[in-house]
Amino acid sequence: MPVKSTVQGIVFLMVLLVFAAGCVTTSSREECRGSARVVSAVRAELLADLASSVPERQARARQLLPYHGVDAVPDLLPLLMNGDPVVAKNGYYVVLDIANAACTPGRESDRARVTKLLMGLLKGEGEAPAEPQDHQQPRLGRSLALPDVPASDKREIKITALHILERIVPPDYDVAPIASLLKGSNAVLREKARAALARINTEPALKALRAALRGADADFQYAILNGLAQARDAGSVRIAGEMVNHPDARVRLSAARALAWTGDPAHTKAVETVVARAGDATRKDAVDALLCLAQAMEAKDRVAARGIYDGLLDRPEGTVVQASAAGLGRTGDVESAKRIIKLLESPDIAVRHAAIDAVRKIEGDAVTALMLEAYATARPEDKRIFVLGLGCRKSTAVVEPLQAATASDDAVMRRTAFAALAETGLPEAIDALLAAAAQPKEGDNEYIERALSVLAEKTRDASQPERLTKAYRSIFELATDTSMRLVALRGLAEHPSADLYDVAMKAAADDALKGATADLLVGVAAAAYVGGDQTKARETLDVLFKIDSAIQRLQAYRDKVRALGGKVDITPLLGGIRKWQVVGPFKVPDLAIDWGTDFVHEQDIDLKATYTWGGKTLAWKSAETADDFCIVDLAALMGAPSTCYAYAYTEITVGERQLATLRLGSDDGIAAWVNGAKVHDNFVDRGTTPDSDIIQIRLEPGVNKLLLKISQGGGGWNFCARITDRDGRPLNFRR
Repeated sequence: MPVKSTVQGIVFLMVLLVFAAGCVTTSSREECRGSARVVSAVRAELLADLASSVPERQARARQLLPYHGVDAVPDLLPLLMNGDPVVAKNGYYVVLDIANAACTPGRESDRARVTKLLMGLLKGEGEAPAEPQDHQQPRLGRSLALPDVPASDKREIKITALHILERIVPPDYDVAPIASLLKGSNAVLREKARAALARINTEPALKALRAALRGADADFQYAILNGLAQARDAGSVRIAGEMVNHPDARVRLSAARALAWTGDPAHTKAVETVVARAGDATRKDAVDALLCLAQAMEAKDRVAARGIYDGLLDRPEGTVVQASAAGLGRTGDVESAKRIIKLLESPDIAVRHAAIDAVRKIEGDAVTALMLEAYATARPEDKRIFVLGLGCRKSTAVVEPLQAATASDDAVMRRTAFAALAETGLPEAIDALLAAAAQPKEGDNEYIERALSVLAEKTRDASQPERLTKAYRSIFELATDTSMRLVALRGLAEHPSADLYDVAMKAAADDALKGATADLLVGVAAAAYVGGDQTKARETLDVLFKIDSAIQRLQAYRDKVRALGGKVDITPLLGGIRKWQVVGPFKVPDLAIDWGTDFVHEQDIDLKATYTWGGKTLAWKSAETADDFCIVDLAALMGAPSTCYAYAYTEITVGERQLATLRLGSDDGIAAWVNGAKVHDNFVDRGTTPDSDIIQIRLEPGVNKLLLKISQGGGGWNFCARITDRDGRPLNFRR
């Protein structure tokens, strides 16, 4: 929208709001009249702009007039009769905008008023605007009676009104002005009125169409009945039941359509009679109506619908036979399957393929047996379609013939068989695909890989882990794209074994895959450990630590070992410290103020020293935790005081100077010293999560001293520590 028009629109809305507020908050009638004069003047200017020949003025009016709402419609309707088609078109769009806006909830009275105004155009007269008072500007086009214009122009104006009315007529509104056009002599207007009533689709509109059936000529009866059929009008069913015997074939056809949507078996004979009496011009559509009746009937009476489909199966039209076969596929039984399979004798390949597609949908082992028997003697060009149909049967009986198809010399047949085996969702089909994967023919790897992937996903809950492991391993080995290999790794991680060591190592060495290999490495290490191969377990964990050293991986390893029936102490793998000397609690009034207070001579610890604090003598004492993650419970050792501190001290021995990683968790804050030097300071209120704080440290040959200071605000009070190398592998140290 141009800036100027936008500004004008905003200004106009502001004027309306200000004047409306003034009328509400003041008792002065003169002020309200002044407001009305301004609005009327603005509208008059915009209407003049719309009727002008200046495009810029027309565009401005086109954009701003809809803001005037329903009050502007009486002045706009005469513009629909303007001799300039551009003006008439602009008037139409403005009225349409206002009409659509009036259809929003809460504006029912506006909607009814616009409807009444447009209905007046159909009668040649409408709502005349009020006579101008002394405070009003004269309105444009005060009378809505159609002017003395040619009949063709009047017809076009009425058609324009119908176009808008079919969108806005309220549900219970009297449509008599539209209905009156159904009896007119103008065939074009009559058809436009019929179409509008069908689209309005309210009870008064449908009632008007029903009433128009009586006395209408055959062509118009045909059109009306078709509209009522599309509207699914229950009120016209009785009339349609009578008109299936009409002498005109097209009327009989439309009557059949008006019955078909009901799906009522009681109308079967009537619609079949229409089919029987149909000539070349209406036979196809009459049969289609019967098919529609059967399809609508399926949800109500499958047996009755099946009877219709069965009766149509012998018709000569191929498309009808295909549709009937499809219907029997949805509603049929074993006997229906036998009838459908006979269609495989048809010379029409489309009919044969429709038959195969239909019979595969009928459930039961007996139908599967019929399909296998027919497959054995099927024409070569039908076998591929049959293979897909067999894949839908979900029966182990189809696995062997499908596996045989994977050895075909026809590449399309082989690849169709791969997809069909996947579609079965049967664990037994995995073996068939693995056999094909063992000796793949040129170009088949991608298709086998895809089929195995689909089948593995479908059989994940089939409690056959060995088959699934083989399937995912084969996918990994066949796949050439990273996404499919990632799928394989995720599947293998769910069913790991020590035999997958080579796969895990290969994936871990691939930069594109190693990030997704951690779960598999955990599983392989656990399986190797429980199986007694400690070396393979340790090698696998070493690789894991290089990829992901998070403590959660070790927790997963422990849980996997337990799930496999084993027990493992993961402390050596953690580099965790179980044994400490602890002292405390040092009770303080304010944790934040005393966080920096040295209670124990932090740079040079003497384990024989004692400390007098709060009237108590505190001494170092031994503490050892049995927790898997070496969490030391200070609250259990010292009670559960609040606003206090404790210290924990230990010594570790290493053989050489080296860089290491100190990994801490605490509840609450924690500070750390290594060999008397402060290396970490984190005053925080939190719960313990292992590895919350990771600090790079340097260890000297021989004994290294580690001191921790832990704060306690309230509640739980504990900490944990472990030392690893820079890659996250446990450090080789003695305590």
